[in-house]
Amino acid sequence: MAYAIPVAPWTQQIELRWQPDLHFYERRTEILRSLEAEGLLTGFQWQDKRIGARLGQFEVVYVTDSALSASINGPRTSSQGVRAAISMALDALEPINVTLHGMTFQYLLPISGDGTLAQEQTARRLAPEILPEATPRDWAILLDGRSTRLQSDFQVEFGVLRAEEMAGRLHGRLATFMPELQEPSPVDLSDLPDGGMYYRWEWQMASLLDEDRRMEELIELWVAAAEQSEQHSEALQRGRGLADIGKQETNESR
Repeated sequence: MAYAIPVAPWTQQIELRWQPDLHFYERRTEILRSLEAEGLLTGFQWQDKRIGARLGQFEVVYVTDSALSASINGPRTSSQGVRAAISMALDALEPINVTLHGMTFQYLLPISGDGTLAQEQTARRLAPEILPEATPRDWAILLDGRSTRLQSDFQVEFGVLRAEEMAGRLHGRLATFMPELQEPSPVDLSDLPDGGMYYRWEWQMASLLDEDRRMEELIELWVAAAEQSEQHSEALQRGRGLADIGKQETNESR
């Protein structure tokens, strides 16, 4: 069955875990050879306890004896290659009790106007109590919750970013997701907006995948979490009166 993720996170990461298995040490070369044979492999990394495969400019997969981490780091990058690499790795290793441990999505929703103005404007809306003695300039909100649909806990961080803040935030959060990487995977920084609402959704899934339909179930959960992340991001932006941020304020709104 073919699946497509109908949303466009700027970056998306996924992590699978399973019981430590010696098959990794016997079959890690097979995984890389299979990716090369399919024309997916553009670079690789070999360490004592981990292999890494680069599938394109913004796609990487890391595999150990007990986990797999995959990252897609561009809004225009297809998930097709990463999905194929995950499937090949699982077929080669035949791990037991594979769990979808977590997923992370980062979004940048463009705003109209200047990012600095938008930060100040929304900060005043969120903290009017301290005016005029103090002037709020920037803000961020961190929210913990649980999805009844996915039966999963989540944490979302959101706020306004200026253009010059975006690269550092996207790279920094990626390194947080996979701290074992010595160098963060490249992120597509082309066509960054002048200002944007930044959303980072971290899903704590801990979902045991059905062995008979492992990839199907994985993609279903992946799509569902991405859809919820996008829908909730848009709802938060509308509900808190942030849809028109970045526009010049009138005297009445000051």
